[in-house]
Amino acid sequence: MSKRRIVTGLLVAGAMAGVFGAGAGTANAAAPGYAQLSIVKSGSQWLVTVSGQAPTGSAGNYSFSLYGSDEWFDEHIYWGGRYSRGTTDANGYYSISVKVSGSTLNEDWGGDEVYAKVTHMSYNGKTPVLRSNTVRGSY
Repeated sequence: MSKRRIVTGLLVAGAMAGVFGAGAGTANAAAPGYAQLSIVKSGSQWLVTVSGQAPTGSAGNYSFSLYGSDEWFDEHIYWGGRYSRGTTDANGYYSISVKVSGSTLNEDWGGDEVYAKVTHMSYNGKTPVLRSNTVRGSY
């Protein structure tokens, strides 16, 4: 076999490894994870949506709770039981929406600052908790 064919074969094998092997497992392993909270008016209630990706980048279950952000301590204001949990897709992505009353979100005199904590129970045994962005409003 000529040197040219050997070099060409090695280049092709290296390119295929990069496309099919080396890059395939690193994308999920490097996933930093995130949680995004949105709250919008929906009739007489508020539609709360929590979405994001598990930091493990793999499938698993998740649940979320809502907290009111305060200067001295953060108040737990909502956990909806079976309505606030679900299963991620194979890459760890999730999205869930629930409707809650304004009195649930009204955690403060004046303006309210609400965020979500999302707990991921991955099938690989890890249970990281992510904090979402804080949504400000008057509920």
